[in-house]
Amino acid sequence: MPASGSFGLLKAAVFFTVLFIIFSAVCCHGIDSAELDFTRNEPAKADVVGKWVSATGRLGQGASGTPEREIDLREDGSFSVVDFPTSPNVPGASAKGLLTGSGVWHLDKDLDGYTVWIINLDFANHHRETVHLRRQKPPYLIHIFIGDPDSGQAALFARVL
Repeated sequence: MPASGSFGLLKAAVFFTVLFIIFSAVCCHGIDSAELDFTRNEPAKADVVGKWVSATGRLGQGASGTPEREIDLREDGSFSVVDFPTSPNVPGASAKGLLTGSGVWHLDKDLDGYTVWIINLDFANHHRETVHLRRQKPPYLIHIFIGDPDSGQAALFARVL
Protein backbone atom coordinates (compact mmCIF):
# COMPACT_ATOMS: atom_id res chain seq x y z
CA MET A 1 0.00 0.00 0.00
CA PRO A 2 2.76 2.58 0.73
CA ALA A 3 4.07 2.16 -2.80
CA SER A 4 0.77 3.28 -4.38
CA GLY A 5 0.66 6.31 -2.04
CA SER A 6 4.13 7.34 -3.23
CA PHE A 7 3.01 6.90 -6.83
CA GLY A 8 0.07 9.25 -6.18
CA LEU A 9 2.40 11.88 -4.74
CA LEU A 10 4.69 11.52 -7.74
CA LYS A 11 1.76 11.99 -10.15
CA ALA A 12 0.64 15.09 -8.24
CA ALA A 13 4.18 16.53 -8.31
CA VAL A 14 4.48 15.94 -12.06
CA PHE A 15 1.03 17.46 -12.66
CA PHE A 16 1.83 20.64 -10.71
CA THR A 17 5.28 20.94 -12.33
CA VAL A 18 3.74 20.74 -15.82
CA LEU A 19 1.00 23.17 -14.79
CA PHE A 20 3.63 25.64 -13.47
CA ILE A 21 5.66 25.44 -16.71
CA ILE A 22 2.57 26.04 -18.87
CA PHE A 23 1.42 28.93 -16.67
CA SER A 24 4.88 30.50 -16.79
CA ALA A 25 5.11 30.19 -20.56
CA VAL A 26 1.67 31.68 -21.18
CA CYS A 27 1.48 34.38 -18.51
CA CYS A 28 5.00 35.67 -18.15
CA HIS A 29 7.91 35.64 -20.54
CA GLY A 30 10.37 35.70 -17.66
CA ILE A 31 13.23 38.13 -17.29
CA ASP A 32 14.11 40.22 -20.30
CA SER A 33 17.87 39.95 -20.87
CA ALA A 34 18.08 43.78 -20.66
CA GLU A 35 16.89 43.56 -17.04
CA LEU A 36 20.05 41.62 -16.17
CA ASP A 37 22.02 44.75 -17.06
CA PHE A 38 20.04 47.09 -14.76
CA THR A 39 22.38 49.06 -12.49
CA ARG A 40 22.88 47.29 -9.15
CA ASN A 41 25.18 49.71 -7.34
CA GLU A 42 24.18 53.25 -6.45
CA PRO A 43 25.36 55.60 -9.20
CA ALA A 44 26.93 58.95 -8.41
CA LYS A 45 24.47 61.79 -8.97
CA ALA A 46 27.07 63.49 -11.21
CA ASP A 47 26.87 60.48 -13.56
CA VAL A 48 23.10 60.88 -13.92
CA VAL A 49 22.64 64.67 -14.09
CA GLY A 50 22.53 66.01 -17.62
CA LYS A 51 20.71 65.87 -20.92
CA TRP A 52 19.65 62.47 -22.22
CA VAL A 53 18.46 61.80 -25.77
CA SER A 54 17.01 58.82 -27.55
CA ALA A 55 19.86 56.38 -28.10
CA THR A 56 18.88 56.17 -31.77
CA GLY A 57 18.39 59.93 -32.17
CA ARG A 58 20.61 62.97 -32.01
CA LEU A 59 20.47 66.12 -29.93
CA GLY A 60 18.76 69.03 -31.58
CA GLN A 61 15.73 69.20 -33.79
CA GLY A 62 14.11 66.56 -35.91
CA ALA A 63 13.34 66.94 -39.58
CA SER A 64 10.03 68.59 -38.74
CA GLY A 65 11.76 71.33 -36.73
CA THR A 66 10.38 70.03 -33.43
CA PRO A 67 12.70 69.07 -30.58
CA GLU A 68 13.69 65.40 -30.45
CA ARG A 69 12.87 63.22 -27.46
CA GLU A 70 14.94 64.25 -24.49
CA ILE A 71 15.17 64.06 -20.73
CA ASP A 72 16.99 66.83 -18.85
CA LEU A 73 17.91 65.87 -15.26
CA ARG A 74 19.19 68.94 -13.39
CA GLU A 75 21.53 69.08 -10.40
CA ASP A 76 18.86 70.84 -8.28
CA GLY A 77 16.53 67.82 -8.61
CA SER A 78 14.26 69.32 -11.25
CA PHE A 79 13.73 67.80 -14.69
CA SER A 80 12.04 68.44 -18.00
CA VAL A 81 11.12 65.99 -20.76
CA VAL A 82 10.16 66.36 -24.40
CA ASP A 83 8.17 63.53 -26.01
CA PHE A 84 8.73 61.11 -23.12
CA PRO A 85 7.34 57.69 -24.13
CA THR A 86 4.43 56.65 -21.90
CA SER A 87 0.85 55.42 -22.12
CA PRO A 88 -1.67 57.52 -24.10
CA ASN A 89 -3.88 57.23 -20.97
CA VAL A 90 -1.52 59.39 -18.88
CA PRO A 91 -2.94 62.90 -18.29
CA GLY A 92 -1.30 65.32 -20.73
CA ALA A 93 0.11 62.61 -23.02
CA SER A 94 -0.55 62.70 -26.75
CA ALA A 95 -2.58 60.03 -28.55
CA LYS A 96 0.78 58.46 -29.49
CA GLY A 97 1.73 58.19 -25.81
CA LEU A 98 4.27 61.02 -25.72
CA LEU A 99 4.48 63.37 -22.76
CA THR A 100 6.16 66.77 -22.47
CA GLY A 101 6.45 68.27 -19.00
CA SER A 102 8.55 68.94 -15.92
CA GLY A 103 8.82 68.16 -12.24
CA VAL A 104 11.31 66.73 -9.74
CA TRP A 105 13.42 63.58 -9.92
CA HIS A 106 15.32 61.36 -7.50
CA LEU A 107 17.32 58.15 -7.50
CA ASP A 108 15.82 55.24 -5.63
CA LYS A 109 16.35 51.52 -5.04
CA ASP A 110 13.92 49.00 -6.49
CA LEU A 111 13.78 45.51 -5.05
CA ASP A 112 12.56 43.09 -7.70
CA GLY A 113 14.34 39.87 -6.88
CA TYR A 114 17.54 41.88 -6.51
CA THR A 115 18.37 45.54 -5.94
CA VAL A 116 18.46 47.81 -9.00
CA TRP A 117 18.61 51.61 -9.24
CA ILE A 118 15.79 53.59 -10.75
CA ILE A 119 14.93 57.22 -11.36
CA ASN A 120 11.50 58.43 -10.26
CA LEU A 121 10.18 61.33 -12.31
CA ASP A 122 7.44 63.14 -10.37
CA PHE A 123 5.61 65.40 -12.81
CA ALA A 124 4.04 68.68 -11.72
CA ASN A 125 0.59 67.19 -12.48
CA HIS A 126 1.17 64.56 -9.73
CA HIS A 127 1.95 61.76 -12.18
CA ARG A 128 5.00 59.53 -11.56
CA GLU A 129 7.05 57.71 -14.17
CA THR A 130 9.78 55.28 -13.13
CA VAL A 131 12.73 54.54 -15.40
CA HIS A 132 15.60 52.10 -14.93
CA LEU A 133 19.32 52.69 -15.25
CA ARG A 134 21.31 50.19 -17.29
CA ARG A 135 24.98 49.22 -17.09
CA GLN A 136 27.10 48.68 -14.02
CA LYS A 137 29.26 51.78 -14.48
CA PRO A 138 29.10 55.03 -16.46
CA PRO A 139 28.15 55.81 -19.10
CA TYR A 140 24.70 54.59 -18.07
CA LEU A 141 21.60 54.25 -20.24
CA ILE A 142 18.05 55.12 -19.23
CA HIS A 143 15.70 52.20 -19.98
CA ILE A 144 11.99 53.01 -20.34
CA PHE A 145 9.58 50.10 -20.69
CA ILE A 146 7.04 50.57 -23.49
CA GLY A 147 3.74 48.96 -22.54
CA ASP A 148 3.90 45.61 -20.77
CA PRO A 149 7.44 44.96 -19.45
CA ASP A 150 7.07 41.33 -20.55
CA SER A 151 6.78 42.48 -24.19
CA GLY A 152 10.49 43.34 -24.25
CA GLN A 153 9.81 46.73 -25.87
CA ALA A 154 11.78 49.63 -24.44
CA ALA A 155 13.14 53.06 -25.30
CA LEU A 156 16.78 53.78 -24.48
CA PHE A 157 18.26 57.18 -23.73
CA ALA A 158 21.95 58.06 -23.57
CA ARG A 159 23.48 61.02 -21.75
CA VAL A 160 25.03 63.66 -24.01
CA LEU A 161 25.84 66.43 -21.50
